[in-house]
Amino acid sequence: MKNIIVLLVGVLTVLNGFSCATNNSAQENLIPQDELNALFNNVYDKYQSDVILDGAQSYVVVKGDTMTKISAKYYGSGYEYLFPMIMVSSRDVIVDPSLIEPGMNLTIPDLAKNLVPKNRMQIAYILTGFADIYSKKGDSRTYDRFMRLAMKLAAY
Repeated sequence: MKNIIVLLVGVLTVLNGFSCATNNSAQENLIPQDELNALFNNVYDKYQSDVILDGAQSYVVVKGDTMTKISAKYYGSGYEYLFPMIMVSSRDVIVDPSLIEPGMNLTIPDLAKNLVPKNRMQIAYILTGFADIYSKKGDSRTYDRFMRLAMKLAAY
């Protein structure tokens, strides 16, 4: 499994080099929103059954929230970029994590139940799926954060 992640990291790194015009994470999307939504939905379709919802909590988005803030609140410092688990679980509410709005009711999966050894690689795959999307958006900083966390999960 570790070899698969290492290979995936290498491939995505090469793709990132071709698709990123800058290192600026605030750069505007390089792809139209409808295409971006399709990319997110592909990840959600592929991995939705891999997120364990037993013990999940609900959270209502408030003004000033971002997905990384919500993830840090529930999963702790160093796990801010586990928000794709929340996104996969909340796909019926929101598709693009940058478009959350106050009042949205998100599903927050239980971290411990999702990081059991038999499920950890699936979460790493979700993160690499998001990394690929952020690479296509031209956001190499977020791409790097997803990939580092995916590699950390794969190393356990």
